[in-house]
Amino acid sequence: MTSVLNVDTIADKAGTGPVALTKQQAAKMYINHQMAGANSTRDSFNVSSITDHAAGNYSANFTNNMSASDYGFFSTTSGDSGNYGYTFPAVPGGGTNEFTYSSSAIRAGSGFASDTSSTANAVDVHQINAMTHGDLA
Repeated sequence: MTSVLNVDTIADKAGTGPVALTKQQAAKMYINHQMAGANSTRDSFNVSSITDHAAGNYSANFTNNMSASDYGFFSTTSGDSGNYGYTFPAVPGGGTNEFTYSSSAIRAGSGFASDTSSTANAVDVHQINAMTHGDLA
């Protein structure tokens, strides 16, 4: 016999919030965001908003916080023809390319590097895809 389960919401045992995905290996946040041009989110999970601080400098704000600020973060970018997108995976500090972890958001940078140059500039890349792994609060 085939069974079908149709639900609108799955709540925690107390009935007050969503079911926590702790101690599992599923991504706790992901985003596919077009930065240049439209500056719009194509798809996301656990992202309430994007804060655009400056060219190539943004924050993804979480809907549900992480339990601490030491979760894993991974991102990829795509550039336009003749350019290669990149992210700044670990540039802490107060500069324009600041990269910081917090339990409520991840702040990172992006840019382009041409195939003929060893230098790169912080700019809004065409598309960024990012995800985090760790425990939710």
